[in-house]
Amino acid sequence: MTLSTNTAQPARLIGIGLHSGERCSVEVAPAAAGAGILLAVCDGPFVRLSDISTTQMPLRTRILVKGVPVDTVEHMMAGLAISRLTDITLRFDGPEVPILDGSAYPWVEFFRKFRLSRNLNLASERLEIVREAVYVFGGSEYILSPGNTAISVEIDYSGTPIGCQSASFVEDEFPLMARARTFCLERDVEQMKKGGLGKGGSLENAVVMGERGPLNPEGLRMNHEFAAHKALDLYGDLFLSGGSLDGSIRARRPGHTSNAKLLSTALKDGTLRLRGHDALEECPRLSA
Repeated sequence: MTLSTNTAQPARLIGIGLHSGERCSVEVAPAAAGAGILLAVCDGPFVRLSDISTTQMPLRTRILVKGVPVDTVEHMMAGLAISRLTDITLRFDGPEVPILDGSAYPWVEFFRKFRLSRNLNLASERLEIVREAVYVFGGSEYILSPGNTAISVEIDYSGTPIGCQSASFVEDEFPLMARARTFCLERDVEQMKKGGLGKGGSLENAVVMGERGPLNPEGLRMNHEFAAHKALDLYGDLFLSGGSLDGSIRARRPGHTSNAKLLSTALKDGTLRLRGHDALEECPRLSA
C-alpha cells in the first residue's frame, strides 16, 4: 500500500470482493472541514454517511448510496471508526468493498497512513448510549449501558467445530479486535457458492474451519478469533450511524441483520443518539 505524498491526491485501496469475486477499489480524498464522511459510487453524487440507507442481505452489510448498492462495507466501517478519520470522501468503483485479508486491520492502517500523510484532523461524531436497555431480535440479544466504551460478544455454533466462544474488548483494544478475520465452516462453502456468495473467498481472506480445525496454514490469530470478528462486525455496523460507539454493548449471537435492527430501533427510541465529538489528539494504539 503506497500513498502519494501530494496532499491534493486521493489514495486508493484495491482488492477482490469477497462475494462478487470482482476486482474493486475504494478511493479516499480529503474533504472540506466539517464535511464529515461523504460517499459516492463511480461518478455519482456524494452523500453523507449518516444519510445513507441499508438493506438486509445474507452474510454481509449492504448500503445504498443514492439507491446504488455497495456490499460488504462492515470491515471498512470498523476501520474508519477505529481510526477516527473524518472530513474525507470515499468513492467506490463497483458493487463491493475489497475484502483484503478478511479483517479490518488493513483498513485501520490505510486510514492511519492517509491521515498522517495529509495531516488531517481526528474528529468524529460519537454514537452515545444514553441509558440502559435490552433488545432481543430473534435469537440475538443486546444489552446497552452508558459509560466506558467496550464490546463483549458471545457466539453459539454448538454442534460445529467452532462451538461457543466469547470475546471482550475495551476501546484501547479495538485495534486488536480489528485483526480478527471473517470466517466460515468448510461444510458451508459449497452451499454459499451455489447461492452466488463467496466467489472471491480463499484462505488468504477468510478463516475456513474444518472438522479438525482451521484449514489456514497459519492457524488462528487469537484463540477467540470467531467471537472477536463478530464484535468487529457489530462495531462496523454501528458506525453506519455516522458516529463511533460511546458506551458498552454486550451481545449474544449478533449478526448483520440484528445489528441493523438494533441501530434503527435504539436510535428511534432514544437509547442511542449522535453527538458531536471534539478533535482527538491521537488514534487508539495500534498493536504490533
